[in-house]
Amino acid sequence: LQPFFPAMGKPWTGTTPLPGGEMPGADFAKFLATLRGAFPWLPAEVALHYGRLYGTRAYDLLKGATGVADLGRHFGGTLYEREARFLIEQEWAVDAADILERRTKHHLHLTAEEQAAFDASLA
Repeated sequence: LQPFFPAMGKPWTGTTPLPGGEMPGADFAKFLATLRGAFPWLPAEVALHYGRLYGTRAYDLLKGATGVADLGRHFGGTLYEREARFLIEQEWAVDAADILERRTKHHLHLTAEEQAAFDASLA
């Protein structure tokens, strides 16, 4: 694209991690252990889910939380209200399908009733 945009800077995206990917040495196992240490009350499957989807941004998602109750309503699987709010506020998710299907794939792990309850909670 540089021929069309002569003022364009040098390439930088090949060496810059995506948001949440700022893990020393790109060591996910070490990052996950550190996340679990910071939030020992967080169920292991939820910590893994947050680590995989949000990387270091999981700390932003969990900021101020001191127990599972701080995650809000549990909709099933690893989906809690706090994650949905995070997606709406930080990633501009607009509806249940956006959260359940496009951004998280939670729909693969929730029953139809759980999905309907989540959809109703956003209305």
